[in-house]
Amino acid sequence: MRGASRARCPGVGGLRPPPVEPKLLIHINTRLPSMCSNSSMPRPNPSPFREIGMVRYGPLAKATWVVLVTLALTLAGCGDDATMLHVGDSMHPFSARTLTGETIDLPDACAGKVLMLRFWASWCPFCRDEMRAVETIWKDDRARGLLVVAVNVGQGTGQVESFIKDIAVSYPVLLDPGSKISRAYHVTGLPTTFVIDRQGRIRGRILGEASEATLRQAVEALL
Repeated sequence: MRGASRARCPGVGGLRPPPVEPKLLIHINTRLPSMCSNSSMPRPNPSPFREIGMVRYGPLAKATWVVLVTLALTLAGCGDDATMLHVGDSMHPFSARTLTGETIDLPDACAGKVLMLRFWASWCPFCRDEMRAVETIWKDDRARGLLVVAVNVGQGTGQVESFIKDIAVSYPVLLDPGSKISRAYHVTGLPTTFVIDRQGRIRGRILGEASEATLRQAVEALL
């Protein structure tokens, strides 16, 4: 899979590989400033990707502007003492409300399933197309045990409802108005996607917009 992941809005770093070879790990190293900084809006440094585990990287397709303003506000307090997750770690448990008012508890709701856990916001220019691509994967693979959960970062119910209606996706959307879940998962850029296996272990993290083919490959390896 070549050059399938684009710039993110905004963020730095990723999960360090564990001592054993991971099944999946995607990490874009663009050396952007920390979310807790007040740095002005830079362009990503188009550094090459690298091949880790089963996913092959190509050169960064093109440099794009990154957004530092809104997420810096919603993730204020990103110095919380949440434990950084690494490949092979169990996912952090959490509960969140859907747009219909239902409460979803994870990992209970994904027991025995492959989970694509996504973090996004409506203001992120890279999230819209990717969320539509994920809808296709969700419809194709949900019968095989795929669960997609999209956690909105820090926005109100009205904003989220309007955006979801516009892009017409059907997978569960969770609200994280205080950004507690986002901080627990050390989300420093949007979109961010975690791929979690049937045992509830982290198997990959994708920073930035990824193609449908890249996202599909990530879950296919675990289904």
